[in-house]
Amino acid sequence: MGKSRQIASVVLDYTPMYTDIPITGVDNSIGQNVIIFMKKSDFENVDINTLTEIYKQKDAIAFVFEDNSALVFEEKSRTLHFAEYDNVTMFVKVKTDKAILDE
Repeated sequence: MGKSRQIASVVLDYTPMYTDIPITGVDNSIGQNVIIFMKKSDFENVDINTLTEIYKQKDAIAFVFEDNSALVFEEKSRTLHFAEYDNVTMFVKVKTDKAILDE
């Protein structure tokens, strides 16, 4: 396990879920996304740059919170979007085309 992966795992204490289910509202060209389930209060510890390095071959990283709200970081455009998660279908759907973070 690389050092950046170890740091990300220790700080966030998460196990990522890899999924072929497309994220609605995101260009799913590669066909695989990463979903990370976490508490909203832990999101402030997220280092997007480290996670995108770890998951650089994925279309998007979705951060799903306990209330099924989500944030989706789209790798291609390097933007962050509000989203929602359906725990029955396991679909993540971006709520708007407007990015909330544009690097």
